[in-house]
Amino acid sequence: MHVVNSTRVVVFVIVLLALLKRVPMQRVRHATLDASPCPGDELPRWFVDVQRCINVPRTCHLVTMTVAVFPLQTSQGRRVSAKDLQLPRFVGPRECAVAVVSRHFDSIAVEARGWTALFVDAWRNVTSNELQRRVHLLKVLSLFLFPHADAVDYGDVKCHTYAGIFPSAAFSLLRNSTTCDIITVKNHGSFMRPLQLEFSNTLAHMRERNETREVFDDISRLETVFGTATLRRVVPMLDAMCLSQSRSLATIAFACRWARYVRAFSMREQLSFNVALLESNLSNCSCLGDCTAVDGAAFARQWVYLQPR
Repeated sequence: MHVVNSTRVVVFVIVLLALLKRVPMQRVRHATLDASPCPGDELPRWFVDVQRCINVPRTCHLVTMTVAVFPLQTSQGRRVSAKDLQLPRFVGPRECAVAVVSRHFDSIAVEARGWTALFVDAWRNVTSNELQRRVHLLKVLSLFLFPHADAVDYGDVKCHTYAGIFPSAAFSLLRNSTTCDIITVKNHGSFMRPLQLEFSNTLAHMRERNETREVFDDISRLETVFGTATLRRVVPMLDAMCLSQSRSLATIAFACRWARYVRAFSMREQLSFNVALLESNLSNCSCLGDCTAVDGAAFARQWVYLQPR
């Protein structure tokens, strides 16, 4: 009897240790922001506050998000146009679709477009540069806003079909047709081009917008960090205006890497997007079927599909 009991104890201990080894993986998959899934990086307090205000049911394994947060007029005198206040129309379960918007959006209009509105203060006490950094980090760390979702489809106000519909059907089609962790779109300009050209175009755009010196200094620091060899690389220029991510160790690591560039250097997340992808060892994968004619109208840009090498 004593031998039998001892054997049972040993078996129980082995099983318990095996279960404990699996706990860290679950924490990575469904980590809360307080647990910070990015090693060595604490997530900003304002970001945690936004996450706590989001009321998405845990049954939403796929969450769709759009973000439109800005003052009606910037400190540089730039006014927001009516087009910027027009969200794409979402077709799907509203409880799983979140629009993070400024207070000057009309809640009835937001809900009429198929979204659940989350109104945030425009952070009037921060600079324009910091405001844009916060808005872009909501995109970069979208998987962390919804820790129980298996995938997050993100799109800004430009992410829509010719019919003005959020391309959720395209995202779904690609997820079902491929094994990709990340889905995004090609840049509307030249696809394969030196990264330096993206910096040059961004600087010209920032001058047109009359941005502050701080914005240009941040871009210059990011250029220095990347170095001449990286800036001369010809890369597949991808546009982060539409971004679908399935939760995995690869996408978590990619988001953490991308966020570090946005937080420490330029808030222009597009400048570090392609480099973070390259450094995360992600590559193209093909799409099965017609992925350009969905949602009732052709999408304005070609889709690109990424997965771990």
